[in-house]
Amino acid sequence: MKDAFAMSVEVATVSRTNRLVDRVCDGVLAKEFSVAFQPIVDVHSGRTIGAEALLRWQHPELGQLLPGTFAKALLAPEAAWATTAFVIDEVCRQLSASMATVSANCPEDGTRLQFVSFNVLPSQLHGTRLEALIREAVSKHRVTPSLILVELLECEPIVDQAELQQDIERLRQLGVRVAIDDFGSGSWTLCDLATLKIDVVKLSGKLVNRGPLNARMWIILGGMIGLLSDLGVATVVEGIESTDQRAWIETQMPVMAQGYGYARPQPCLRSALRTDESIRRIASFAAPPTAHAMVHAERLCNVL
Repeated sequence: MKDAFAMSVEVATVSRTNRLVDRVCDGVLAKEFSVAFQPIVDVHSGRTIGAEALLRWQHPELGQLLPGTFAKALLAPEAAWATTAFVIDEVCRQLSASMATVSANCPEDGTRLQFVSFNVLPSQLHGTRLEALIREAVSKHRVTPSLILVELLECEPIVDQAELQQDIERLRQLGVRVAIDDFGSGSWTLCDLATLKIDVVKLSGKLVNRGPLNARMWIILGGMIGLLSDLGVATVVEGIESTDQRAWIETQMPVMAQGYGYARPQPCLRSALRTDESIRRIASFAAPPTAHAMVHAERLCNVL
């Protein structure tokens, strides 16, 4: 049984989270949010073939906040749907603006774009709301649905795989592709790979960023890449930050990679699609701003 102190802490935490949820929803309406795009690279050609949309919050008092600062609020349905609707529309708007010939999937710099991805909770696939948001956005901005890759986050336990597969199939019939995110460090399992018909698996950056790659990790990552290839599923390895990691991943079979070792998140999709190697080389020396986000997380709690 919880004592009075534990209960008071729990009540205070819930209250603070609820205020943050409300503030996130208000921030979307106030146009305080934006989207950055991190390039996803074909490691063998070195060309940018995709990008991930990353939410940014330009808080009027605290400046730019990264998703880690307000991630708990995004688990609440109200905040999840508010930010998802914003991201979908912004992704499609920037896709439309960046493509010289949408039907040919060729942006202005000649790079062949395969997809732009964004994150959703698996529970958001239930019902038709997500499908309706995507239909509306691709129609409004005249975007080819196959350019959309929906990444299913790892932070929810999957209760009914059969129901989730039906939800996935409904999106795929729309022309949208589906990925599972952060495989290897979250709730996704090998059973999910055996059951769910998905297009892409993103291997968690936590597998890569546990210090220098050792022989055991080489075996695990190499085995996962080979397994996914045998399943006919494309692979993105996240968290490639150092030159050693980049050198290793480029020895693997056809695979995509993402991380500061290739490119920093860019303020717009058109910038992310540039293939200038010097931009990537400069970006590889910049450390991910995780500490910045954590400091702001504490300050955000005090502001609310």
